[in-house]
Amino acid sequence: MSQTKVEQHLIENNSSTRRNIIHNGAMVVAQKGTTANFTTDTDMPTDRWNMNINDAGTFDASLSTDVPTGEGFANSLRVQCTSVDSTIGSSSYMRLQQKIEEQYTVPTAYGTSGAKDMVMSFWIKFVNASGDFCVNILNLANSNNRVIAKKFTYASGSGWQQYSFVIPGDTGGNSFRNAQTGTGLYWQIYLQAGSDLTSGTLQTTWDTRDNTNRAVGQTLALGGSTSNNVYLTGCQLTIGDTLMEFQHLPVDEDEKICFRYYFDSQYTNQAIDSTDYLLWSGDITSGNTYYHSRLLPVAMRGAPAITVTQQGESGFQSSVGVDTGWSDRHKTAFTGVSDTTVARGYFGYKYIADSEL
Repeated sequence: MSQTKVEQHLIENNSSTRRNIIHNGAMVVAQKGTTANFTTDTDMPTDRWNMNINDAGTFDASLSTDVPTGEGFANSLRVQCTSVDSTIGSSSYMRLQQKIEEQYTVPTAYGTSGAKDMVMSFWIKFVNASGDFCVNILNLANSNNRVIAKKFTYASGSGWQQYSFVIPGDTGGNSFRNAQTGTGLYWQIYLQAGSDLTSGTLQTTWDTRDNTNRAVGQTLALGGSTSNNVYLTGCQLTIGDTLMEFQHLPVDEDEKICFRYYFDSQYTNQAIDSTDYLLWSGDITSGNTYYHSRLLPVAMRGAPAITVTQQGESGFQSSVGVDTGWSDRHKTAFTGVSDTTVARGYFGYKYIADSEL
């Protein structure tokens, strides 16, 4: 791959028009399928979203078309309780979250006297569940360990609701750094919380993280009934102190930023096509190794972990390998070892490249 193409690869991975620090806030990119019966930390079907969970029950997650009316959204993320947590233990928690890469948070000027305010907003609907729930923003970049929290109330049966609040600029702690690819901010919604997180005083101003202050007043517990559901979309985090209309971007813009962290080779037309696969073919000699190089769709956050699965062969062994020596955040290569000599052999495969935070 020439230097010119590498530079173009990087340019295409960014959008000068994007104002939302949250990625895939409208849930338009969903490469990971339905997540069934999870009880521990797991990625959500919608890219960049993750559930951080402990002792809270059992849940399913899926992509939904239930959305707020008239707001331009097509999708939401749905999480449903499938097995009840009858007693909320002290260490119980369930928080839907997104980790935001540090270099994307630099414009906030956090850690300086000029730290900027931000506005957090989101659309949410609970079915059957209701009560008070908490949201956290965590500032963890450059050895920071700081948090601010806000409590909201959801009334039973109130349908889709938009919530927002102004997050004051964090002048304490260390500054965010350019070109840093670790986690800068966490954006978390608590769906359940035990006393380890509720026994203090809600931390409504920036300060060093104290877990007892993070979800004080939380009464909503998604794991309390198998009738409980939550739907989420329209998540936005913007610099400034004014609530802005959600920024709907072209789908390919959302895809590019999501592909920086995760890419499934069977993803096409906003869905996973299980019949689609990549193919190497040509004249082969028994015992030789043949290479199939691929450019990744965008420059990924770091060299990804590659998982490859063979999808048929003729004249090749029954597995496909990865050439780790040639792979990096821009490209990868796959290998097949022939076990016969034929004029036209082939091996097919699919792969996943994972560079999530």
